[in-house]
Amino acid sequence: MNSFEVLSLSQGLNKARKKIDFKEQTPIQAKAIPLATEDKEILGSAQTGTGKKTASSVPIMEHMPP
Repeated sequence: MNSFEVLSLSQGLNKARKKIDFKEQTPIQAKAIPLATEDKEILGSAQTGTGKKTASSVPIMEHMPP
């Protein structure tokens, strides 16, 4: 798994991530988040509970104004 630290997230998102103790990305997150932050379309499939919602919402939140 990859650390969330490698994503270079905004200061606010990193602060929130640390507050809820997200340290390591799941495989679906590690594959999807970098692509989505580059505005690429993604079609992913993974088991329930593997972090798909986080994988799709982190890039959205990254583009929101502070």
